[in-house]
Amino acid sequence: MHFYHGTSLTNANNILAGGFKRSDVPSFTGTGVNLTECMTISYEYGGYEGGAILKCEVSQSANIIDHDSYRDLDDFFKANPHIDGVSLYGGNVVVIWNADVITKTEIMKADDITHRLHEEFEGGGPNMAYNGNTQDQFEVFCEAKGWEC
Repeated sequence: MHFYHGTSLTNANNILAGGFKRSDVPSFTGTGVNLTECMTISYEYGGYEGGAILKCEVSQSANIIDHDSYRDLDDFFKANPHIDGVSLYGGNVVVIWNADVITKTEIMKADDITHRLHEEFEGGGPNMAYNGNTQDQFEVFCEAKGWEC
């Protein structure tokens, strides 16, 4: 299984050097490692000058379940230590509690990022809307395709 993680280049290099670690400061998803199946989402967080997108391989044996809420995830994981992560919103957000299941991490090349973005834009069609710099890339893509977006 592979997922994406968008972050600053400094954070990406720290992750490559020392691996992913759960945060000391909770976010809306708790202290787990936030990944996504969607390049368009990771691009919001790392697709800018000084940013990076990591492609992360997760062990096939990782126990990642679908979950319906991001609320109180830290308590959920503590009560269910056999679960390595949860998938929220159909894979838009994947929260990994046990970072040891992330087996390989690499910084993606710009061409690979663009190719994956274009695949997702094509799949979503001209009526999609994105946030921030992802929307900027989508508008360039639409113009090149001749789409009214």
